[in-house]
Amino acid sequence: MIVLFGGVLNAADLAYGYVLLALLTFGLIISFYILAAAVLDKERGDAAWHKFSRLADSPPPELLSYVLLAGLATYLVVFLLPSDNYNFHDDYHSYFPRISSMLATGSLGNNPLALIGVDSLGAQQFLQAFVTSLFGFKYINAFDAVFCMILCCALIIRLARLAAAHWTLGLAGVIAAALINAQQVNVSSVFSSSAMCVALVYGALAAEGQSYESIRQRILQLVPVLLFCSALIALKLMSAVFAAMFFLLFMFVSAPGESSRSVFRWRVFVAGGFSVTAITAPWFLVHWVNYKTAVKLLLDNQRSAFSGSVDVSSNLSSLSLKQFFSAQELFWGGSYLGYNILFLLLTAAFVWLAAAAIVRRLSAHERVALSVTGATALSYSFALLVFEPDMALRYCVPFLIAAIAVTPILLFTSVTSVSSSGEKAEATGNRNLAAVLSIVVLQMVLIYSFSDSFVRRLKVMQETRSTLMFPLTENYKNYTQATFSPQRETAHKKIQELCRPETGVFTWVSTAFLFDHRRHTIVNFADPATMTPWFNLPTSGDTESLRRALLDIGIECIIWEFAGYGMKTGQQHLEAASSPIYIQRRLGEAVLALRSSLESLANASTLKYNRDGLVVMDIAEQQSP
Repeated sequence: MIVLFGGVLNAADLAYGYVLLALLTFGLIISFYILAAAVLDKERGDAAWHKFSRLADSPPPELLSYVLLAGLATYLVVFLLPSDNYNFHDDYHSYFPRISSMLATGSLGNNPLALIGVDSLGAQQFLQAFVTSLFGFKYINAFDAVFCMILCCALIIRLARLAAAHWTLGLAGVIAAALINAQQVNVSSVFSSSAMCVALVYGALAAEGQSYESIRQRILQLVPVLLFCSALIALKLMSAVFAAMFFLLFMFVSAPGESSRSVFRWRVFVAGGFSVTAITAPWFLVHWVNYKTAVKLLLDNQRSAFSGSVDVSSNLSSLSLKQFFSAQELFWGGSYLGYNILFLLLTAAFVWLAAAAIVRRLSAHERVALSVTGATALSYSFALLVFEPDMALRYCVPFLIAAIAVTPILLFTSVTSVSSSGEKAEATGNRNLAAVLSIVVLQMVLIYSFSDSFVRRLKVMQETRSTLMFPLTENYKNYTQATFSPQRETAHKKIQELCRPETGVFTWVSTAFLFDHRRHTIVNFADPATMTPWFNLPTSGDTESLRRALLDIGIECIIWEFAGYGMKTGQQHLEAASSPIYIQRRLGEAVLALRSSLESLANASTLKYNRDGLVVMDIAEQQSP
């Protein structure tokens, strides 16, 4: 529900810091009221106290899982908060500036040159803003890497209880979520996606355990499923693909109720699809200007960089069977062998369940298992078509974590019939030898594949107070830590004051999030934005064409860091332009063209500053010949 509120607030330009604080305060008040009501209710209070007093004599079967989770949570909080190091390309160039802009302007939209709207709709940044608005960017990992990791594991334990699974299945799920290297290369959605996926499975299983007689009743039961699908769509591009796959599969195999099987199912599908669209609509509305520009370019038959940014044949040709099953450690940790064995196991489970669905009616647990395994396998297959292999794997790891954790719980339990009163379904464990052996084998695969990277992740958190798995040099550490120094903030303030107040400013710098978005209308740019379908700056024509295009979108001042530790060099872009990976080659070519055009524009404009690899130009004032 909070993600829905985020879409509405951003669409209405109301997602300011004080609004988020008010929303958080309201939530805490409601939570306190519910807790106080439960404590003051004598019957419920006595029952809770009786249950608490018996913990020492008869501890809950999930106690070991919760102890493990508490230890993991403590470790994350102690060694990760506050964080000292970040990915200074992805985080500083793209993700941090989005949050700064939203808190100052009330919306994640209003940037005609942004990548957001393609890579995600902005739900991750909205949720992270609750932390950064109170504690600053050094605590941004508190949301995804800490809170969502803990939430994901807690949901796995609760799912095991809902499914009436043996406590060891819940414990195995928590271990899987902790062991699998999530490849957290930046602060984008990782464990928030995993937690949403587990919550989606929980909602689907709860819905399948209820009886219904009408479409309206069924849709009301599916509200959690619809909300979590919408949240996943708003989090990230690939999580949107996963949500779509899960929704289609779940609606297809879900119990049809008492009405006509095919007609009822289609009506529920249409009603559910319309509901998800309506719930997600505010997030699409945030970026409607850019979408409108993309449609206009398409109708005008103007080719943008995006039109050639995907080459399926190139992506497939770059992945060989030898690479697919390579045990060599990847740059971000883990190996293709470890990850792809898990994907193949999920694919096999999906195929087996799909085949079983042809010859018999699946149980509720099997229907949900088919949906989550199928969504994971199909999402990974789709990612391999549109992204190069490393990127495809990294984007799908969050679903892999969730699916590997929940699938054994769903497959090794069975559900009894639901009473006519609609009470929650009771489940009985099918704890046979095959289940035990399967769990043991799966844990051995996980330990073999990810134990080394797991130990490395723990050491990285201790030594660098970050989630970054690649080697960090002293220069890297000094740079990322100096970013938050008062001197850096003062320098950005002075640079920004060179632009006339209340004018549009184009920023292509390493730390744009330090600018004051209330002083100027800041249009922040990062390299990947050249791949969006609405990027149409004229970079191959004359200088005046670029000047007019920028002035048309309200930009009069440009702050461009053309050289510096936090920026990629021209040589790096040249190397990308000759890369065998198609999308990198297109990106390199587009960025080089833009750099060349900006150099020409700087020579024809009034320069306010030109020192230390940074130039500030007023393009509304042309340089005299």
